[in-house]
Amino acid sequence: MAELASASSTRYSVAVQVNAGYEDLFCNWLHHFRALRSSGELWALAYGDHTFNAVRRQLEPGHVLRATATDDGSQHTFNTPSFNTLALDKIQLIKDVLDRAPQQPVVFTDVDTVWLRNPLDLLPLPPFGIAALPEGYADEKRNATVLYHFCTCFVVARNDQRSRAFLERWQRFVAAASKAQLMNEQEAFNRVLLGDQYRRRKLPLNATALEASGVFALPHSSLPSGDTKAGVARRDQINAQHAWVHANWLSGHAAKVARLSALGVWKPECSQTSKLPTATS
Repeated sequence: MAELASASSTRYSVAVQVNAGYEDLFCNWLHHFRALRSSGELWALAYGDHTFNAVRRQLEPGHVLRATATDDGSQHTFNTPSFNTLALDKIQLIKDVLDRAPQQPVVFTDVDTVWLRNPLDLLPLPPFGIAALPEGYADEKRNATVLYHFCTCFVVARNDQRSRAFLERWQRFVAAASKAQLMNEQEAFNRVLLGDQYRRRKLPLNATALEASGVFALPHSSLPSGDTKAGVARRDQINAQHAWVHANWLSGHAAKVARLSALGVWKPECSQTSKLPTATS
């Protein structure tokens, strides 16, 4: 088994994607991230002038990248063309941050999450190539969650040849597949990463075999989804083992804010985007 890192022993670049109209979700994520005093160096990809300027005020100079694609803040339903365009931007963001901070692995995280404790402590010490978060389905007969694929909501890539090759292949796969509307970027991620194993749908992941190939499966028990059947969707479901909560399995900005509020992790001041916390707060 891989030896786990500590936040103090390994430095990471942490990258987020901030859609137009999601400045308050970024504010909320940033508030909790800074409360942990994490060693992660923050980068962001922002859509539209208002979002770009709002996010740029919070991060180090040069650490906010301006998205070339347009985003009007509308709902991006999973696996629609607009969703897959944002997904391609995600992959390019990881590559761009690797270029700008080549000595540090890049952690991409969805901005509709809240870090309750530092998930960077769950990452293995190098060498590893790709680390990702497994998810699956609830097996009611066995009262267990069967983990059989990875969520692209939390992806870690090192700046090595294997990781770079994977990112290039994932990006090409998504571009071709989304154009033909054959699959979404998460399915493409799993097909590229798992190969034959992914074709045997819904069989449990073989963590040992994955680790031997340089892929580290993060602990699902510490990073649960927001699925109402197999994840954490209520405040009373949160326990000390959880490193985050995630407002996924939901569509639209309002639903995500409502979920984070119900989980007790929404910072009300963030609803006023003009009151984003400053870099020194």
